Amino acid sequence: MSLSIAAPRPAADSGQATQADRLRVCLVARQEPGTTGTSRYVDYLARDLRHHGVSVVFAGTQPGGGVARALTLARRAGMDVNTFLAQYPVALRWPKADIYHLTVQTYASVLLFSPPPGPVAVTVHDIIPYLTRHDRNLKAYGHPLHYVFDWLAMQGLRRAQHSGMILADSTWTKRTLIDALGLDKERIIVVPLGVDAERFHPGPVPDAFRDRYGLPVENEYFLYVGSEDPRKNLALLLHAFARVARTAPHVRLIKAGAAHHASERKHLERLAEDLGVRLMVRFLDHVAEEDLPLLYRTAAVCVLPSSYEGFGLPVLEAMACGTAVVCTAAASLPEVAGDAAQLTPLNNPEALADALLHLLHDPARRIEQTQRGLARAAQLTWQRTAASTFDQYQTIARGGLAQRSQPRYSPDVRL
Repeated sequence: MSLSIAAPRPAADSGQATQADRLRVCLVARQEPGTTGTSRYVDYLARDLRHHGVSVVFAGTQPGGGVARALTLARRAGMDVNTFLAQYPVALRWPKADIYHLTVQTYASVLLFSPPPGPVAVTVHDIIPYLTRHDRNLKAYGHPLHYVFDWLAMQGLRRAQHSGMILADSTWTKRTLIDALGLDKERIIVVPLGVDAERFHPGPVPDAFRDRYGLPVENEYFLYVGSEDPRKNLALLLHAFARVARTAPHVRLIKAGAAHHASERKHLERLAEDLGVRLMVRFLDHVAEEDLPLLYRTAAVCVLPSSYEGFGLPVLEAMACGTAVVCTAAASLPEVAGDAAQLTPLNNPEALADALLHLLHDPARRIEQTQRGLARAAQLTWQRTAASTFDQYQTIARGGLAQRSQPRYSPDVRL
């Protein structure tokens, strides 16, 4: 992820530019290995804010000075200190700015220890680890200190609502903040994520791409993009795929994305073996960023079987590439997909298999769905994300509450 940004330029609206020229925003972000949904968010937000005349500076979350006690505690506990405290910072060097925007919810821990010298905006993608902390199968904490620091981050969010604004990726995420943390709904604004139509769009798939990843044209592909996090529900997908494979043996399942959960990867490989589909499942750990749109285009169907999602970027990216989508009717996925995806009940492999087979064997239905998907993706862009974020910056700069409970989207965009 690059944390550089070109010099800002005035917005087209000269009246808006006069105020924006005085607005200096500090985006708090961390260097991440590879490209993730959150790193895309930061990159596109920084790029498009400059079209509103915003001057953007960055503050990294990597540990430095003033955190000796926390470092010592983490080392004694066997933690990867740098990675852990980059995710849950306790002290940052704050540059001069009018607004300090924490681009991930876990960064809110810093608000308890060394808050910035100005108003705050915090983007909450989700609080799923906190919601699932008591679920033995889904809890994401790998160490007792994760419990402590994630709890601190949640307390930081409570503090943030008094010194600025919270931006939630989805209405579902907003609802979890209200229900689980008791936050003030008037301080939480839904600003959906977006998709880059210049990168993600329909088009041909070169033979060289298929050869590079070993994807023969005689096979049809179901695609999942993401990690093996248990909340992603990949065991459900494997059970559904095994049902599909009985009647469509030419179909293959591609799981794209690095194995961030090694033990879960081994479990999934064993499960695929037990279901008799191991040779029909491809684990593509390393897909070049420029190849990701081609991978979406290769797929007959993109599938996201998650139990929890704060937004679900693969749904939107697949739609933008003209690929049909099947996803579970869980968490934020129905509101992101709208009427442009086939929704299936959670934890129902039969229903998921039926949905995949229907799209596979009904080209007309698949075309109709892809057209809806293209229309849906056109409504949700990074430019709109930046425009809505800029609206909230202006509200924060004026020192008042937001006047709108939704960002400035056209009325037919419901999220």
